[in-house]
Amino acid sequence: LLSLLCILINSKGARIAEPQPTRLFEPLAAPKLESLSQQRRQRFQAVHGAIQDAWNSYYDTVCLSTEGINKKFWSRHIPADDLCPINHSGHDWLHHAATLHDALDTLVIAGLHDEYNTAVDRILKLDLASTALVPTKTFEYSLRIVGGLLGAFSVKGDLRLLFRAKDAADALLESPFHSSPTVLPRMYDVLYPPNGVNYFYKLYSRIYQWGRDVFTEEHHYNSLAGVGSFALEFYFLTQVLGLPKYMERADNIFQHVTQHKQKNSVIPGMWNVMTGSPLSSKGGMGSGSDSFYEYLLKVPLASCNQGHGDNNNQSPEVSCKKDSAAYHMLQLYKDVVDGALRSHHVFRFPHAPQKAYPVEDGDRFHQLLCFLPGMLALGGRHLETRTDDIQLAEELLQGCHDLYTHAPSGLGPESIRIADMHTNDLPPKGNRSYLLRPEHVESIFVLYRLTKDIKYQEMGWEIFSSLEKYCKTKGGYTGLKDVYNPEEDGGRIDDMPSYFLAETLKYLLLLFGPDDYVSLDEFVFTTEAHPIRRNSHLNFANSNDILDASDFRVPAPLLTTLIFIMVSMVGVSSLILFFACGAITINSWSSRRRPGKTL
Repeated sequence: LLSLLCILINSKGARIAEPQPTRLFEPLAAPKLESLSQQRRQRFQAVHGAIQDAWNSYYDTVCLSTEGINKKFWSRHIPADDLCPINHSGHDWLHHAATLHDALDTLVIAGLHDEYNTAVDRILKLDLASTALVPTKTFEYSLRIVGGLLGAFSVKGDLRLLFRAKDAADALLESPFHSSPTVLPRMYDVLYPPNGVNYFYKLYSRIYQWGRDVFTEEHHYNSLAGVGSFALEFYFLTQVLGLPKYMERADNIFQHVTQHKQKNSVIPGMWNVMTGSPLSSKGGMGSGSDSFYEYLLKVPLASCNQGHGDNNNQSPEVSCKKDSAAYHMLQLYKDVVDGALRSHHVFRFPHAPQKAYPVEDGDRFHQLLCFLPGMLALGGRHLETRTDDIQLAEELLQGCHDLYTHAPSGLGPESIRIADMHTNDLPPKGNRSYLLRPEHVESIFVLYRLTKDIKYQEMGWEIFSSLEKYCKTKGGYTGLKDVYNPEEDGGRIDDMPSYFLAETLKYLLLLFGPDDYVSLDEFVFTTEAHPIRRNSHLNFANSNDILDASDFRVPAPLLTTLIFIMVSMVGVSSLILFFACGAITINSWSSRRRPGKTL
């Protein structure tokens, strides 16, 4: 009887797709490729083919295969996150099908509608009443899962994805946010299922959190990016759904970390989430901090432009309310650019001051810092007081590209010292690998869209040609162990991260597409390159009907239901056995008692 009850419980709310309310916006229209030159159209189609190849390699190997890691028992209903093209297997690290979610809006933008529909069907079968039984990284889950769903919703208008994004965000609020004693979320957590009533997973999540805090000191620390990169996705959820809790969580984090602002407006880079205090006053703009500073600009760009018609692109300096957190984000952004960025993150050789390189710790270049030119260019374009930042953006972009052209592979190293580039010794010391990173092509795309300078398209094509020559395999795309020696045997890194489809190939495709396709006046890209519609391009007259008019819950997968039934049956059987053995023991004990003595 209990097993039958479990089936009923797990199937509760299994309705799919009630009639949708009026759309908040029209889906993204197909690009007008006939307006492009022949060369540009051929380049667009070449990148399009790379997207299709990369996606098919991931889906066929990871989502359809039952070999290797895909034989996993626990959470096997969740496909692996990334593809290992050489070993033809999956790589699990987030435990929530990262590429499946991360690539959604790329498939739409590339016009791969059959592949998109297949991916959506697979995602909707991943029941959020269940979860992975191992901790997932909070920051990455928000960027890739929540952001991926919101990006696909923004270009497609599919409300099922909006509600799936809401459930994913609620899982974060109920786990890494809920389990932290401060406003700063844990770095890792087993996600608490927000949807459905599968108590096995709910109970497991809470037991994990209790055991971790009682017996270990795990997950007490988090980076600035790890605690402060939720605002763009959370603001969008609040604006579309009318639920303030998401924006409030993001604002609380911003207000907390800015209380510890250091000299030159730098925010400390590492935090103790148990006390809410920074571990030190040291901070930077590279790994562990980058997306926090990126969102200081992008959140106001996305959320403050509330004008319509001819005013829908007015500067957020004008449209942001002076008492809002978004306005203060904008002020901090300006202070950081004028302070820390210009004084500590720009390297110039004395003999060539016209060239600039993004750096940390004096002259240490890191690939992740190549997001700075794109960020500065956006600020220069949209903020009336920051037009001078565009020149610095162009100089830094040229510096990043020098790192690419300096290597025989035409691809940039992960991290080296800039001074080593101009010595006659061996290739520069440091991390000379290439991990299919998107930051440089992101900045190339932004600079091209804002300046229309053809040289940026040529830069992008050089990089794509190098990707095809050195990184493409029959089973997908790999990284390189040494960009200065790309022909070395065994020189490939057997991993195709989800961001390769989500960001690198998407930005290259848009670079060669029509200039108004996924316009920067209509969308703001998250740090994972998911296009979020700006406030002025949403129809809020209909948004109040969404929550009442839609319910897109899906049934639990069969394995999830069976696991819950098995656990329930074992539990009930154990209880029955316990009481049965207890009764036998009591009767045996009672029979040995002296007559007339009551038990």
